[in-house]
Amino acid sequence: MRLVVYRGPSRLDGGPIVAVLTDGSHNRKTGPMVQAWVLRADLTPRLALARRLDRSICGDCVHRSDGDGITSRSCYVRTQLGPTTIWQSIAAGDYEQPALEEAAQRLAGAQLRLCAYGDPVAVPFEIWRTLLLHVAGFTAYTHQFRTCDQRFRLFTMASVESDGERELAAFDFIVLLRKVFWADARVTDWQRRALLDHELCHGALKLDVNGEPIEDERGRKVFRTRKHDVEEFSAIVERYGLWTGDLERMAKSFQRQAQRDPFAPCVQCADSPGWAPLSRGDGTTAVVRCACWTAWNERRIGWSEPAA
Repeated sequence: MRLVVYRGPSRLDGGPIVAVLTDGSHNRKTGPMVQAWVLRADLTPRLALARRLDRSICGDCVHRSDGDGITSRSCYVRTQLGPTTIWQSIAAGDYEQPALEEAAQRLAGAQLRLCAYGDPVAVPFEIWRTLLLHVAGFTAYTHQFRTCDQRFRLFTMASVESDGERELAAFDFIVLLRKVFWADARVTDWQRRALLDHELCHGALKLDVNGEPIEDERGRKVFRTRKHDVEEFSAIVERYGLWTGDLERMAKSFQRQAQRDPFAPCVQCADSPGWAPLSRGDGTTAVVRCACWTAWNERRIGWSEPAA
């Protein structure tokens, strides 16, 4: 993937910038995410640093140089490598620039990182909002959380360098839900509740070696992002069984849940418990949750009265 998704003035200082997407990342920390890069459009990354014109893409980040533009910077990105190679490829015409909606479709199901270089708020909010419509997940950080378009709070986290800056960040976590799913008439209230509960589980207290919540120097609880309890393929479980402690704990959760109120399929969903065919107006057939399963699930989670 080599896509140009924006060319135009920077929202930070009006300088000419270009934003691109690349895949095939070998970054061991982020994994195989699609990477977004923001570069000066008219200058190589090294020249932009030397002339201190990288403000167009990095704003007032504290890791920019306070001297000659290069030697005194503390940013971990080595501009002579990835950014320079990408800038040269853009200049050579090796990147295509599809319509924004088409670029968003190509990102369907991908994980997106905003940004591998540059601050995402240098690019208009509407660009990222469109590109995030179909992704499976993303990360986004900004140093400009105090001065940028405040709509970026919807999907960026504040990148802070001190406790003082933390005081100015509005939230510990922001949960971004996909509107296309949330507003779909086929999605039930219990599914929305389950999704929201799932996302909130990612926000967890950081614990010490004794299992006690860690507090900062001002007595505030410290939070962390919690990963999923289980990351596994069903085929591996079928072949090797419950080969890890995480899988064993998850299996016990399934057993406890099933023992509380076992699901009994009705005649309509007997062949595929919990799922039933639904004829659409256009002649096609969809598979949806059976009414008996929905009633059982709502009873199970306490949203309706027990069956007589």
